[in-house]
Amino acid sequence: MTRDGGTARAGRPVVGRPVVGRPVVGRPVVGRYEWSVVAATVFCTISAAVPPFLVGVLAVHMRDDFPFTSVHLAMSVAVYYAVSAAMSVPAGRIAHRYGARRCLRGAALLAGISLGVLAVAGNWQLVLLAQFVAGAGNSVIQPVVGSVLNATAPVRYRGAAFGLNQSAIPLSTLFAALLIPSLSLTVGWRWCAAVLAAEAIVVAFLVPRLRSAVPRGGPRRERRGRPSPGPLLLLASGTAVGSMAATNLPTFLTTSAVEAGMTVAAAAGLQMAGSVVCILVRISAGWLGDGRRPEYFRPAAAMLLAGGVGYVFLATGPVWLLTIGAVVAFGLGWGWSGLFNLSVALRYGDDVAHAIGITQAGVYAGAMSGPLLFGVVFERFGRDAAWSVTALLAFAAAALLVLGARDPARRGVRA
Repeated sequence: MTRDGGTARAGRPVVGRPVVGRPVVGRPVVGRYEWSVVAATVFCTISAAVPPFLVGVLAVHMRDDFPFTSVHLAMSVAVYYAVSAAMSVPAGRIAHRYGARRCLRGAALLAGISLGVLAVAGNWQLVLLAQFVAGAGNSVIQPVVGSVLNATAPVRYRGAAFGLNQSAIPLSTLFAALLIPSLSLTVGWRWCAAVLAAEAIVVAFLVPRLRSAVPRGGPRRERRGRPSPGPLLLLASGTAVGSMAATNLPTFLTTSAVEAGMTVAAAAGLQMAGSVVCILVRISAGWLGDGRRPEYFRPAAAMLLAGGVGYVFLATGPVWLLTIGAVVAFGLGWGWSGLFNLSVALRYGDDVAHAIGITQAGVYAGAMSGPLLFGVVFERFGRDAAWSVTALLAFAAAALLVLGARDPARRGVRA
């Protein structure tokens, strides 16, 4: 009998109870089960992430049915990210109490309820309520997904799994944009929300049984070699500042491009192209992060630095340079999150849900405050100044990630 409660037989490896977020050893290939888990995390993430983007693209159509000003739109998106930030820190404890499958299902169901409320909304207060519900579901997604992928995906493919999952966020912006010509301009904007609500509910019931992820209930195991909290707070600060910069892209790029001389159609096409580039970069960067390094915080910081150069192009260039800057900023300035979450999972493997909960609180706080700062600078000093401030935020975020990567408790130890 081993100390994990398993029994050794004839030289067979002993498999004990799964540890929180600890990867499964001895699964060198990706089979049907692993693919189903990755697909479930991607679609749950899309469902949880799409509500604020959908409200943003539907706002102009919603105004035909009831008063919905730019202030109401800003309040709705801010509520979504504020609730997500406030509930991300305790999300790790929620995952431990209820288990990963229940949490993923609950998050998708809350997204479905939120989108259903949006589909029948007759005033801005109901839109605000819908975003509140969506933020509550979104808060638990990344902590649980981090634990599930860290425990399920083999080391060789874990980076690709994180990259695929993080591609769900720019995918949600694409879905929201593609629904406009197909539904909103034909049968009405409410059908966009209704279709996505149905998709979220279907996804909730298709989440597979999880063999090894966040165990439900019971005492936690002792965590050996747990890193000091200082670097984690630096990393959370870095994600907050980086998110302040990145969230400005899908929010203000179209307006800036039109002001620089692009047509509305060309600006929309540029934003969609940028989203596609971001998806490809997140998947590719994750694929290259195959577990041969103990962490990838510095490569993520390098991507933020390059993204900062893209923001500089947005601030200073003519249309052709703005186009290059948008592609670079989308690809690198918004494409670093997959490598970052993979690195958090590698460093905090025994407590990945709690660690990602803290760093995601930074992400959501930045997503809430970044557009507000950009809007103020844009109104008072103009487009060039706003994108220049965004570039400085990206550079500062890169510096914070480099500082957070220097964990004295793990120096010289591979995760």
